[in-house]
Amino acid sequence: MDTVSLLIQIEQLSAKNDSYEAALIKCKNQFEFYEQHHLAKGDTEKAQRNGEIVEMIRNTLISK
Repeated sequence: MDTVSLLIQIEQLSAKNDSYEAALIKCKNQFEFYEQHHLAKGDTEKAQRNGEIVEMIRNTLISK
């Protein structure tokens, strides 16, 4: 494989990575909303589960 082909592949992978990151951020924001929603309703069990997902996504975004 030549250098140009490799650079094109790198650019494509980078764009795909950016898409994955944007999707994870949207998911994190939605689960944060659910966490707060359930806390406000007094459903601490559901809030905790959503908070765990938020933390998992946050850790994934940080480790990239």
